Amino acid sequence: MARKATFAMLGHFLVMLAVASMTGIQAATIPEASAMVPTGHQTNKATTTTTPTPLDTPSHQPAAVVDEKDNDVQASAKKRDTHRATIASQVADYWAHHTTKLPDIVPPSHAHWPNTFNGNRTLLFAHRGARAFMPAHSVGAYYLAAMLQADYIEPDLVLTKDGHVVCHHDLFLSEDTDVAEHPEFANRRRQLVDVLEGQEVFREDWYIEDFTLDELKTLRLRQVPIGARPLYFDDDFSIITFEEFLNLVQEASVTFGRPISIVPELKHVPHHSKLHHKQPHFFEDRVLSILTDYGYPLTPKPGLRATRDVGNSTIELGDVLLQSFEKNTIQYLRHRTALPLLYLIESTNIESLTPKGLDEMVGVATHIGVDQRLLFMTADQVVKNDNATYDAEHVHKLGDFIPHTHIPKEVHRRHLRLAAYAVSDSREGSTGLPHVPARVTKMFQMGVDAIFSENLAETTRLRDAYAASLTTHAH
Repeated sequence: MARKATFAMLGHFLVMLAVASMTGIQAATIPEASAMVPTGHQTNKATTTTTPTPLDTPSHQPAAVVDEKDNDVQASAKKRDTHRATIASQVADYWAHHTTKLPDIVPPSHAHWPNTFNGNRTLLFAHRGARAFMPAHSVGAYYLAAMLQADYIEPDLVLTKDGHVVCHHDLFLSEDTDVAEHPEFANRRRQLVDVLEGQEVFREDWYIEDFTLDELKTLRLRQVPIGARPLYFDDDFSIITFEEFLNLVQEASVTFGRPISIVPELKHVPHHSKLHHKQPHFFEDRVLSILTDYGYPLTPKPGLRATRDVGNSTIELGDVLLQSFEKNTIQYLRHRTALPLLYLIESTNIESLTPKGLDEMVGVATHIGVDQRLLFMTADQVVKNDNATYDAEHVHKLGDFIPHTHIPKEVHRRHLRLAAYAVSDSREGSTGLPHVPARVTKMFQMGVDAIFSENLAETTRLRDAYAASLTTHAH
């Protein structure tokens, strides 16, 4: 019944968000993300929990002078919020009643997964939170991922102008915030020319590195309109700091009665290093420092969970798995910490997907993360589709690309675990790949140890069904 109860809770959470929107309460205060900031790291509440001005807030002018235009705006906003609440209520009703008809699957601990590294079930990592439902990297996306029982939750990390670590995927802001609607920031739009994660970038936009944390807090997050993603929670959330993320995850661990693990990705490290050239590895060191401040030891004790004391309570903390596309970053982090490390591979660092390339990560990384396409097509096909290039002579010296059907076995043979990224909602489609149910099931069969997922409800049901099939076959 645990899963049924969770889905019912999800429905109520959606209603809470809708009601919060209608009453002008910032959704980010459900739960209060700033409630457990350690002494010495307390952020100004005026910037971390600022309530966005609701669209139907009355004017400061006397009621008699509020013109018809203002009344129309208020009526439109009220209609929009009422519609949002109706949708959320319908979703809550569906989840609360329909899911009670679904049988609970045999607990996954009762099934042996034949091809994973250690015989345990494939873990599900919440890619940028529950991104299929909420704006990526929002409090709502992270909290919803916890409700949906994600094994790990992923925050992408970047740096602000004043050196704060915040949760956001891109350096630019236009795609998933309302920055273009802020006239005070119009002159911040500029051209960026750089190499990011192996790809040349020529883009005119607003960039996080040009904004202080206080300025970023005035922006509102929005969903990228792809597939069936709901847009009802646009403008309800602001960008949060890594500290606020850790607070949220730890609060959620208490709420849901289980330690929730995290898989932070350090984004665009070489770019950030240029901005802080007087402090080598400023970004990596800052992330490690924050983890330490929030109770996560850099040298975890095997078999022993870390805890954090907050007031009169002791919180049992989940695991930490740090990730990056940058080989130098992974190597530096290994020098600094004994935490598990995930080295990500895509078309721009594809030379690592060779025998000697993987050998180089032995004793450095604990996990290898590959673009999911690399499990279903050749490396050359992926490179061609991305208009990327590689040094063929160098790849040959490294032993040539590992055939895609051999990747799980070759990763495991080196005592590394394999992760694949990122499975989207099945209604979004992926060119050249099997449909999501067949693709995810195939990855289970291959022995992929972890999958980054954007629709956790969907991939969890697929995982449960696969676990049930293993149990049936065992009998």
